[in-house]
Amino acid sequence: MAVNLSPVGGAAAQFFTNSGVILSGGKLYTYAAGTTTPQATFTSSSGNTNHTNPIILDSAGRVPSGEIWLTQNVIYKFLLKDSNDVLIGTYDNVSGISDVTLPISSNSVTYLPAGTGAVTTTVQAKLREIVSVKDFGAVGDSTTNDSVAIQAAVNTGKSVFFPEGSYLISPAIELSTTGQNLFGVGDKSILLTTTDIETMYSSTSVFGVVISNLFFSNTVSEVTTGPTQFQIHFGTGASGCIVRECNFLTALTGAYVRTTHHAGIWFEGANLNSILDCTFGQAQILMGSTDSTIRGGYIYSFSFEYAVKIVSAGDVLVTDVRGILGGPAQGGIWIPNGSLYNKIVNNYFGGTYTTINIGNAITGDQQQALYIGGNTFHAIDGIGVYLTNSAGGVSITGNNFFAGNPKQNDPTFLIAGNQDILIESNIFQTTGVVIADNTFNRFDGPIEDGMPGIGKSYSIQFSGAFSAVKNVVSDNTFSDANRYYSPAIAGIAPQNTKVGNIGVGAELINQIVGDLNLGASGKFVNVSNIAEVAPGGTLTLSVNPAAGFVGTLSVGNVRTGTTGFSTKTVFGVSSTGTALVATALATQNGATSGSSFTVTQPSAGLIQITDTSGSAANLQLTASFSGMATFAG
Repeated sequence: MAVNLSPVGGAAAQFFTNSGVILSGGKLYTYAAGTTTPQATFTSSSGNTNHTNPIILDSAGRVPSGEIWLTQNVIYKFLLKDSNDVLIGTYDNVSGISDVTLPISSNSVTYLPAGTGAVTTTVQAKLREIVSVKDFGAVGDSTTNDSVAIQAAVNTGKSVFFPEGSYLISPAIELSTTGQNLFGVGDKSILLTTTDIETMYSSTSVFGVVISNLFFSNTVSEVTTGPTQFQIHFGTGASGCIVRECNFLTALTGAYVRTTHHAGIWFEGANLNSILDCTFGQAQILMGSTDSTIRGGYIYSFSFEYAVKIVSAGDVLVTDVRGILGGPAQGGIWIPNGSLYNKIVNNYFGGTYTTINIGNAITGDQQQALYIGGNTFHAIDGIGVYLTNSAGGVSITGNNFFAGNPKQNDPTFLIAGNQDILIESNIFQTTGVVIADNTFNRFDGPIEDGMPGIGKSYSIQFSGAFSAVKNVVSDNTFSDANRYYSPAIAGIAPQNTKVGNIGVGAELINQIVGDLNLGASGKFVNVSNIAEVAPGGTLTLSVNPAAGFVGTLSVGNVRTGTTGFSTKTVFGVSSTGTALVATALATQNGATSGSSFTVTQPSAGLIQITDTSGSAANLQLTASFSGMATFAG
């Protein structure tokens, strides 16, 4: 048998205790490396005679035969103890002195992580916790098809590492292992597709898959059709999955309109999925997963598509995205009917791209319990927040609307309106919407007053076939009269609360607006309204169309842009049906004579104040009524 001299006690070695006393009767145990399995040693270079195990040292602390020889290419562990089996020392991973060509097996070498409670394993087991796609033959030269090699690495179920390289993929890579981690080194780990296919997809109900630090590139030419497949597609059963710090890029530049352009990420269903700190260039997010998060990064779509589309059952958070630019058809974020309890918080919408119409910032259909707060809207071509077909329980608070529309001064850009916030009630009444503590500030610039909607617009507008009721518009600030109509708020019926807003004809005084549709005798009525009216214009209060009323009506007017010109008249009024009785109680004029007006009731429950001054200037009219309903309707 081939043997080599041991470096431990090999030839004429003498052993001592830790205090320097000769180790008479000491015991030297020999095992296979890293184990407690006895391993034989030999008395001479012939390898024919075994030592006892343990080897008992003589009175001089030496091996009785004088030598210890080890089997060639075998690795040992030595334990040195005294005659009472008290351990003196352990010597592991010991091989014969002449084993210069010995291949060390990683399965024999132990590995002990740092830290209390760490468990010893082998180097081989540690290395096999992660596989590299190059372990399976991936090349990463952008021309060799690496799909088979990558799929083999993914099929191990281990964490998969993509070293620096450009990996051409066709067909798509299937993800089927729960809890798998796929990661690279950022933009240096490129997953490349040159045909219109998905890059990665899940066909099973995977859970907890994490994809991070990879660069997904689709180079399908925009001259043909552009990409129609998402680069990552998690199927309907995928839950708890994360895509983090990845980059998604296509060959589109935005100059071509692609109604079928779908690059980026698609979560088709399930819940608790996240997209964190990813960057999208000509790519989008389709979020069909409930209770999920989109956080950080940039999303630039520049196509005839959305940047983010939320089609889940709801409770999706979009937060801290540092740039959202969508296409003109659906804009930045599109939320179809049926998605509830979504939150769009602390994002930045818009940009300064003069050749690209980026559409509306946020569009939602029949939204319920939607929260939009802390966002910045800058240079939006379309509407900032556009809620269609009625909304309920929506909160739009603490946002900043800046700069206005880059194209609104272009006479060829014939889209009227471009409000900062537009809420339409076309299916049901809009109710429970709060628009509060927002700042509206468009920059000065040339005004195309001859083209309605170009240059100027309303900032907040309620419109549609149904009146909006029980909504609140409060404590908003409006700047730059050259960009907003005066007042900047439109469509606020008396059945809503408009209070504490400042600037651009928003209102002169705070208002308290009550429920107007009272139906029982003795109910208190408190209602007010304010408007800038043209010469001969009217201001209407809706008191109670089904009941009589009696109380006090106060009407004031101020000539727009004129100081010291005002009048206020107080009337005692009563009505039964359409028979209105109005008795002037007191009139207080300003520095000059006030404008004249009439008080009439054109139909049951309506008090109408009409300017009759004949002046060419607009008037600011305010009116309030306080009283009692006199009988049930």
